[in-house]
Amino acid sequence: MKYLRTQIKMEYIFTELVHEYTLLSIETSLEDYLLAYFLNNALDILLERDREDLIISHKDYDDEYSKYIYIDNVYKTTWHLISNVFVCSELLTTKAPAINLFDKLESEHFLIPELKKTNFFMKIEEFYEEEVDALIEKIRLIPEISKVERIDPYSLKSRDYLIY
Repeated sequence: MKYLRTQIKMEYIFTELVHEYTLLSIETSLEDYLLAYFLNNALDILLERDREDLIISHKDYDDEYSKYIYIDNVYKTTWHLISNVFVCSELLTTKAPAINLFDKLESEHFLIPELKKTNFFMKIEEFYEEEVDALIEKIRLIPEISKVERIDPYSLKSRDYLIY
């Protein structure tokens, strides 16, 4: 009697974690709380400041991006308003000829550096595809918003920062 021995080759397949959401880019000069207020009124939602900012840790410093959230239990939709800009202020303690003692040096850091003109992102999870255009039109009616457009998250190099 002959036995056949079969060898099973184990293969590991690595796949990218897929998160389905709608991503909008918003350009405005408004502060985060005012933008949330105008979006709440225009879209009939209730964005509230999240207890924790989105913190991106670097070697020598941390960036903190403001986050607002609204969970719609009726439609099972989660709305996030995330700042793209963090202004870092450092107190200068050395005296230089052109700089006064204790002047502040400010620098801007971006959550998604490839979109430096974008001030905020609106990330909407479980949103109906056919309603995105109507949503964008409602946001465009807010006079303080200069530009809003849909962004393909998979086209962004830094898209992992939007997964939290």
